[in-house]
Amino acid sequence: MDKFLDEQLERLDTQHIDFYLLHSLNHSTWDKLFHKDVFDFLNDAKKAGKIRYAGFSFHDDLALFKEIADAYDWDFCQIMYNYYDEHFQAGKEGLNYAARKNLAVVAMEPLRGGALVDGLPEDARKILQDAVTGRSEVDWAFRWLWKQADVSVVLSGMSTLEQVMENLELGDSFSDGLWTLEEGKVIDQVNQVIKKLQRVNCTDCGYCMPCPEGVNIPRNFSLCNDHHMLNDPSAKIRYYGLLDESARASNCVQCGLCVEKCPQQIPIPEEMEHVAALFAN
Repeated sequence: MDKFLDEQLERLDTQHIDFYLLHSLNHSTWDKLFHKDVFDFLNDAKKAGKIRYAGFSFHDDLALFKEIADAYDWDFCQIMYNYYDEHFQAGKEGLNYAARKNLAVVAMEPLRGGALVDGLPEDARKILQDAVTGRSEVDWAFRWLWKQADVSVVLSGMSTLEQVMENLELGDSFSDGLWTLEEGKVIDQVNQVIKKLQRVNCTDCGYCMPCPEGVNIPRNFSLCNDHHMLNDPSAKIRYYGLLDESARASNCVQCGLCVEKCPQQIPIPEEMEHVAALFAN
């Protein structure tokens, strides 16, 4: 990590990096970093003036998020957070937990990779359009985040100058307090429309786990639902990027041990076949 940091400083042609993240922490990466004394690296880098603020970005469950947040004197963290994923991964509870520990919180995926704009079901889009004339889907998503005091920064991925200008204009026009109870109900209605399109009624209770083959059944179903509910192209990217090969649906051997454990009576082996085919290369 010292080598990586020195190379990064050289490539950036700078003596220090203000905000330095341990990127995309999950159970696997966290275990490795924890046992390799990553805290010594961060402390030494801070002491040497190479980095000023240390943080982490996160993609896993709430329990692990709290464990990581408690493990070090972090300055900030970065979590996936938007009106559809309010209770996904670290979620609202993780946001509040971090804020209570005085961590600044960066909200990434405010538009879910564009899925809350381009992939939004037409019925949901109409609800937003009818509620406030002229307000865009992007504006709705940003306002929902900006009205939350514990969100320090909204990290918006922008790929065109027009998107940059739009985001700047939206930020300039927003002010504290411009969010009503009625607007919250509108977002609730939109989420209801989206969730009606889910393919698998998985509540992520975890009773089906552990799978003897290592398949992460709830995570596979979550990604499958993302695809069907929001036509989310990044669901496939997350399938290969966030799941080890053994944890993917393609590793299911159809043993059926999970079926009798599922309180929702989901035909898990059959649905695993669907997920594997859906995300097949």
